[in-house]
Amino acid sequence: MDSFEKQLYTFLWETRYVILFYFFGDVITTLYALRLGYKEGNRIVETILRHLGPAGFTIAKFLSVCCLFYYFTTTDLNSKMLEMAITLATVLGFFATANNLSVVMRLNEKKENIFTLKSSLRILKIIK
Repeated sequence: MDSFEKQLYTFLWETRYVILFYFFGDVITTLYALRLGYKEGNRIVETILRHLGPAGFTIAKFLSVCCLFYYFTTTDLNSKMLEMAITLATVLGFFATANNLSVVMRLNEKKENIFTLKSSLRILKIIK
């Protein structure tokens, strides 16, 4: 295994939770919430979505992971700053994903309540 492959493998292992929460979790839950009708609350993300769309948002998230990879390959692996950057990105991704999931659950709950209300009104019309 050459040096780049080893660095990439080590990076993927060391940042697996960053990739899981910050990249995949946040991107998937954000795009799903937007599909359900949620309006993005983060101005920067909203601007990216408005101008570049979902693909641009995904690319922006990917580029931030690429920046972390660059930092990972240019610093000492035992660096406290690197450890803090990975931890911060993991925590940020976790809370962003958790927030998005709570928004999705609330939106689904509202849609179910509206659907139930409409169904009840239809049943009442049939009974009359």
